[in-house]
Amino acid sequence: MVSSRSSWGVELRIALMSSRWQCLFSDQGGAAAFSKGGSILEVMGQNCRGKDQIVFQIKNNKKNIEEICISCGSLQVITQHPLFEGGLCDPCKDNFLETMFLYDQDGYQSFCTICCGGTKVLMCGNSGCKRCYCCECLDALVKPGAAKQAEAMEPWVCFMCCSVQSFGVLRRKRRWQLKLKQFFDQESDRIRIYAPVPIDKQNPIRVLSLFSNMTKDLQDIGILDRVHNANQEMLTFLKDLDNVTRQNIEQKGPFDFVIGVCQEDTSVHHCSGRIIFQYYRILQYARPKETDERPFFWIFVDPEILTQKDIKDASRFLECDPVIIHDSCESAVRLWSNIPSLKSKFAADMYDPAWENRRQNSGETCMKMVKQYLVPLKDYFKSYF
Repeated sequence: MVSSRSSWGVELRIALMSSRWQCLFSDQGGAAAFSKGGSILEVMGQNCRGKDQIVFQIKNNKKNIEEICISCGSLQVITQHPLFEGGLCDPCKDNFLETMFLYDQDGYQSFCTICCGGTKVLMCGNSGCKRCYCCECLDALVKPGAAKQAEAMEPWVCFMCCSVQSFGVLRRKRRWQLKLKQFFDQESDRIRIYAPVPIDKQNPIRVLSLFSNMTKDLQDIGILDRVHNANQEMLTFLKDLDNVTRQNIEQKGPFDFVIGVCQEDTSVHHCSGRIIFQYYRILQYARPKETDERPFFWIFVDPEILTQKDIKDASRFLECDPVIIHDSCESAVRLWSNIPSLKSKFAADMYDPAWENRRQNSGETCMKMVKQYLVPLKDYFKSYF
């Protein structure tokens, strides 16, 4: 099945990367078709002459791949790529940190897993994987013509999913999940992540949903099973929190994800400031102990209910600033979270303004704006398609 991207998607990629890649971009743009497993998405992209020199530098100049930026071919390496053997230069490192966890509304990564750019990208055909790889990286790092061969395969299984570890000069790192966490811990002063969990070791996510029942929304993105009654033990919904104690949460838990979405009819709305305090209190009850290193995520969504004082209190208690997402009707929602996709400075620009029938900022409509930011949870928990 072939779908088309909106022109917004093309323009967005240009806007997000232009600040870092102005000297590397060509003047030709493209448009817009893809299908799962080997089809192509054309977007504005990177000048790839530097990539073409990577194999030459290795074979003719006897360079070690760790001395070369595998994203652009630069020899000004300052750190190592977390997923594949090879280096990263300073602009590519910054670009990787900002875009690695950005996903489009179709659930696939917004940029190439190797270079976080590209003019054409191939989607992995493995149902449990949502990674993309640009044709330029395949042709430069695997072998000339590799992109066309991959495009012809149905399905095409990507380099992170295939049992083979090496493809040309492209070599997947062992224990890349740990390497990815270490990369963000060392290179980013804003983003802290958990090591992704291999697909064969992922368990169903256990959700605590506060104020609003998010079962259907999490089913829509494949985080919860659509099978009837399958989620009774995986999602706990609590609306009235006044009498909820730590013991209640510990008895119902443990939880992997705590989501709170304010509603106009929330029982604590008679005093809007209580919404954030109630959420924060329950969040502390649900957090794993410091010695427990299992992935644990949370998100608090405010569809323009909290006052300015409440917003400041929320940022102080949750120890982070909100991401503000606007739609075409100039409405907005505020999100506080530890999910990696919302730590990118580009996060607020990733929302497509073309939502249909946008009315007011109800919890239901604001979740349409939030869903794509929950996609990174699929790197940690079992997904359903």
